[in-house]
Parts: sequence; C-alpha cells; structure tokens
Amino acid sequence: MLMKCLSLMKVRLVFAIAMLGAMSSATLLAQNAPAGKKGPAASKTDAKKEEKKPIPVPKAVPEKANAKELLTYLETLNDQKSFPEFSDRTELIAYVTQVCQRSVTAGGRAFASAKETKTAVEAVDWVFEAYIVLSRIGNEKAAENALAFAQKISGDKRPEVASLGKRYVIVDRAQQVSFLDEAQQKQLLADVNAYFAGKKLERTDLGIASFIASGIERSRNLKLAALAYGSFAQTFSKAFANEKDAQMVAMISRMQGTARRFNLPGNPIKVSGQTLDGEKLDIKDLKGKVVLVDYWATWCGPCVAEMPNIIASYDAYHDKGFEVIGVSLDNSPRPVAEFLKAKEIPWKTILSQDPTALGWEAPNVSYYGISSIPTTILVDQKGNVVSLQARGAELGRLLKQLLGEAGKAKGAAGE
Repeated sequence: MLMKCLSLMKVRLVFAIAMLGAMSSATLLAQNAPAGKKGPAASKTDAKKEEKKPIPVPKAVPEKANAKELLTYLETLNDQKSFPEFSDRTELIAYVTQVCQRSVTAGGRAFASAKETKTAVEAVDWVFEAYIVLSRIGNEKAAENALAFAQKISGDKRPEVASLGKRYVIVDRAQQVSFLDEAQQKQLLADVNAYFAGKKLERTDLGIASFIASGIERSRNLKLAALAYGSFAQTFSKAFANEKDAQMVAMISRMQGTARRFNLPGNPIKVSGQTLDGEKLDIKDLKGKVVLVDYWATWCGPCVAEMPNIIASYDAYHDKGFEVIGVSLDNSPRPVAEFLKAKEIPWKTILSQDPTALGWEAPNVSYYGISSIPTTILVDQKGNVVSLQARGAELGRLLKQLLGEAGKAKGAAGE
C-alpha cells in the first residue's frame, strides 16, 4: 500500500518499468513477424537463436567500501547504459530484481556508515527507490520491508533523515485512511499536522495532504474532511504564499473551497451572479423559499439525466415555495441558452461573465471547490444548507420534509 503514494517521490529506477513494456512489445512484434522477415527481437541465424546465453548478473556489492564509494557503485549499477541486452521479459525482470536487491543492500550499508547527513539522505533515497520498483514488478515483501526501514530511520538523530522515515510511515497510514474509524482518522490528522509543522514543506507534502483529506472525504466523514482540507489549506497557503506555479496555487485554492463546501450544512451559501438574461441574481433575495442550487453543464451526461427529476420537482413544489438556481460550468452562453430553450427550463441560470474564469474556475464554482457535477445543494427557508447532494429520490424526500405534500406531477422526484 505504501508504494502507490511513494510515486510522488523522485524515482531513478523507474526506467526499468518502461523497459519491461518495451521488451513485451518487441517480443510480440518478433512473434508476429511474417515468415522470412525478422522482427526487432529476431535472431540473425537459426543457430544463434538456439544458443543458450548465460543469464546476465549485475555487479556484486563491494565488500569493503565506504559510504561514498557505495553511492558511486549505486549510480553505476542503476545506469541504464550499463544494462545488458535481454532475450525476453522474464530475463529482464530477474535482472532488475537483482539490481534492486543489491541497491537495498548497498544503500543500507551506505546509510549505516555515512558520516555526513547528505550522504545518509541519498542512501535512504536509493533504498526506498529500489523498494518502489520491487513492488511494481510484483515483489510481495517490498512494501512491508520499506515500512520497516522507514520506522527504523524515523528515530534517527539527524532531522533530515528522521523526516524521510516519518514521511514514509505517514504515507503508509494515509493509504488506509478511508478504512480507519473517526478516532483513528483524527489521530492521523493530528500526527500529519505535527509532522508538517516540524519541517520545511515541499510540493510532495501537498500531495500527501490532499490524499489524506480526500480519503477522509471518501469515508463520508464530511465534518472531519472539512477540518482536514481547511487545516491543510491554511498550512500550505502560508508556506507557499509567494508560489507562482499555477497548478499548485489552484490545488491549495481547491482545498480551501472544499473546506467551505463541507462546512455549509446548517449555514448559508453564497451564490450570486448574472443570468443568461442579463439580470443580477443573489440567493439572499430568495430567503423564505426552499432553493436548489444546481451546478451543472450541457456537456455533463449525469447532469442532463438529472434534469427531468429537477423539472418534475419544480412543477410539484414551485407553488409551495420551491426555486432552483442553475450554475452552469459551460464556457459560453450559446449552448446553455439553446439547452434551456429546448428543455423549457423555467428557472434562472447563472454563467460566469469573466472570460478568464469559466468552467471549474468560475467564481461560484471555485469558491466551494466543486470538483464533480452534478452537485445539487438544497437550502431551506431560513437560508441554511440542508443537503450537499439533493438528487434523485432524495430531493423529493427533502422537499416533502420541508414543504409538505405536493400535488401530483408526472415523474416527480421520489415517485
């Protein structure tokens, strides 16, 4: 489990995986080559084809070598240019396995004898990178051994080394976050925040934070997920206040927005903007009514599929005080206007007027970190959110609860 998230780290051995794919393709081409023609892996003569070549063996770990000499050995051992030619994929896997095993041995020895912190850190990297490749090629013990090594170095007196161990331990726990109970999730969140507070934050840390928060979200614990997204967003927005990488800035912003959205139940929602008709619309003006805020787009199949349910609900409950506000993620008004006309949609739809902030970046969308559509948020008469996903029969159930019985409407929600 640890290995999936370790791919966030720099991996120098990862080319071995690509070689496996290339070897498979070359073998397949050779097997399918027309009679009389040679594929990429075909032998020059039938005699040579039948020759049994010795299986390549990587250079052994030097018995008497200091830490820096072992690191030099590791660079040579893992240099793709030094790899021999292989007759098949099985041979390649066997060779790469030996390379990784010897990398673990050499890296471990280099770490144990390293006098300089920089050397120790590099040795640790080699060990973990070898475990990553071993795991990817099917070694069942790789993840377990990597975790044991991480736990061992977590207590190292050198902060830089201990931090690497703690990171891998946290990543392993993070892989299980969706299956933890609330108390365990809270403990993990506390441990991760303590870990982040004690180190200089890196980009890979943001990836770990996002993975943990989304894992808690998947477990349906939205209150704790809101706390996770919020605390991580605050931590990283401070650490990367001057960050210019647009992707990283957007990731932090989405965390902030998601925290706002998960904190909405029992609180007011902010939705305002210009409709396709050019009118100003603010949900605050609809206080006293039950309002469904529907984040959707014409290109979204599930959104379009949900429309008949919303229309039926609108027909059944509009006279009792039910309104709908559409928030479109389309990039231009034309397809929205055509859709609304064709489907005879009776409610107003907001579309961003800022050409630089459309779709997922539209103000009403990004403010709440909307990451999938349809997202249908239901607001009660007091202006407070009662559901973050009022769809299908659930919409009908909630409307009946808030507005009472309604007259029959063909295809109404919950029927």
